[in-house]
Amino acid sequence: ELALRALSAGAEDYLVKGTHDARGIATAVLYAAQRRGAELKAHRYERLALSLLDAMEASTCAVDDAGTIIAVNGAWREFAVRGGADAEATGVGRNYFDVCAGALGADARVAADVAVGLRAVLEGRLPRYERDYPCHAPDQENWLSLRINPLPDSGAVLSHVDVSRAKRSELALTHLGLHDPLTDLPNRILLYDRLTQALSLAGRSGADIAVAFLDVDQFKRINDSLGHPAGDELLREIGHRLRPHLREGDTLARFAGDEFVVVWPSVSGPEEAELLAGRLTDALSEPFVLTGASVTVTASVGIAVGCAPQTAEELVLAADAAMYHAKSHGRGRTRVYSAELRAGVDRRLRTEAELREALRNGDFVLHYQPVVDLHRGEVTGVEALVRWLHADGVRQPDAFIPVAEATGLIVPLGTWVLEQACRQGAAWSGQGLDLVMAVNFSARQISDPQVIRGIRDALTASGLPPGRLLAEVTESTVMEDAELAQVALKQIADLGVGVAIDDFGTGYSSLLYLKRYPIGALKIDKHFVAGMGVNDDDDAIVASIIALARAVGAVCIAEGVETREQQAALQALGCDYAQGFLFGRPVPALELPGALERCRSVLAAPSARPLRRVGAKRPQLQGPLLQRIVELHGAGGSLHTIAAALNAEDRLHPSGRRWHSSSVAKVVAALPRQR
Repeated sequence: ELALRALSAGAEDYLVKGTHDARGIATAVLYAAQRRGAELKAHRYERLALSLLDAMEASTCAVDDAGTIIAVNGAWREFAVRGGADAEATGVGRNYFDVCAGALGADARVAADVAVGLRAVLEGRLPRYERDYPCHAPDQENWLSLRINPLPDSGAVLSHVDVSRAKRSELALTHLGLHDPLTDLPNRILLYDRLTQALSLAGRSGADIAVAFLDVDQFKRINDSLGHPAGDELLREIGHRLRPHLREGDTLARFAGDEFVVVWPSVSGPEEAELLAGRLTDALSEPFVLTGASVTVTASVGIAVGCAPQTAEELVLAADAAMYHAKSHGRGRTRVYSAELRAGVDRRLRTEAELREALRNGDFVLHYQPVVDLHRGEVTGVEALVRWLHADGVRQPDAFIPVAEATGLIVPLGTWVLEQACRQGAAWSGQGLDLVMAVNFSARQISDPQVIRGIRDALTASGLPPGRLLAEVTESTVMEDAELAQVALKQIADLGVGVAIDDFGTGYSSLLYLKRYPIGALKIDKHFVAGMGVNDDDDAIVASIIALARAVGAVCIAEGVETREQQAALQALGCDYAQGFLFGRPVPALELPGALERCRSVLAAPSARPLRRVGAKRPQLQGPLLQRIVELHGAGGSLHTIAAALNAEDRLHPSGRRWHSSSVAKVVAALPRQR
């Protein structure tokens, strides 16, 4: 109604297209009053304009070309008084420049900027001026947006719009983008930003900066045994434990997974950094209570000390390398980055660069090692093993696979290996040589969403039947993320491809986990096979793995068989398949027919006798101790977890020693006879 009255009063000549809000109409009415010059009409228009201004929620005032306030609304008066201005100083007739500082509160810098902006608008040097600024209440943070628009001939309209809700949302989004949602610690982006700033400041002052890379030892075991919610709670509690040990200006960030990084912007040297790191590890020494269970954790820590011109990425990489060095020497250790480690990092970077070039040039070849059936004495398959044709000579997988895994290059390399192996297997099948082709899959490949599609495409392109392909994954890969592995392995098995767990016996797999997987074979790690007939512990572990394979409906494949005595011992235990130098070394595809003939000659030779009767010594346990082991084994406990449980319950071995996985293996292997 007010808008219609304003239009009928003659203000329509001064309205511009699109100006249909209350502020625009009020501005037009004020301008109309100035142009008409009729005192009575101007008074009437002014009252209409003031009515429109008072109807606006934004705090608004109008000034002439000298900055004199010619109109204000009720919201403006309330805002100015809340900001500390005198109630009379906000009225019409006062100069805005005189009351600007009071109207905008105590921030003199904001007031000065607004005064400059207003002059620029009044003088026509700016078409408009906007400025967001804080106006916090004692119990809440608020923000206002000041907008200055010129009047058609002279003067301007100033309005203050409350943008607190939008500003809070913006700050929340910014916080989320720079902080880890689980622990609320700075994330990797904010970490690198702060570290870069610290290096810049240190470059001018000459101070040293220290970076600590902290990795929680055996975090996966906690996730797998207590569940992911308990693992998440542990990470949050670690953040709470470490925060109080930071100095002012230090940064604690969650880098990834169970990895944390601390930045100390100023240290006197490596010794002080080690002292500060010791406070962090001490803070983790007390047990954590997770889902009602008491858990004690340790952390491996790597430290790097440096200054400009080093970059943030270089310091973090150095600390990461030191952490891995610490972890390789046992849990709960701390290492400082040194010249020796620097040489190792340099080698790793060189290897990475050379690997990328080799992938582009196709400088890889596959060798194939025979796999034999110990019961029938026949060659039934081969394992595809990649070799790098480096300028310095042929490199074995141990020299480059860890780098490929760490950098993600294992994915394209693994794809190439899979495709080549499938084509070769199909070619041999066309020649009447039907062999099962075993191909290794790394943790990175198993976690890649495209792994199933890659296997399907390789089988389709080559024509190799799915049943002729065996996907091998290490026990550590399976246990790294048990849930993801379960899904991936099931999808692989659904294609008709066999699944084998490689290097079995070196990790912490439990019977319950193995029962969930579509496992067709367990491969006994070569280190256990090497000790057969020599070490009672290795004899017992091999026997227990063979028994475990039968329990989950899988066959057993022994790796690293080098002697006839080992072959005989495995046959005596009922092992199904074997591979190793005794039957043949890995050879290129063209040399495989000759290698198979030599292998058949070995299989046709008379069997040797084991060096010692495997499993001759069996602990004859009785009573509650035996019952407890049977109970833990029946619940799916691994050798490691059973030993840990017995030690925690103070159930000593009959010899008076603490339990180890090897001593548990002897009992487990003998359980069928003791029952």
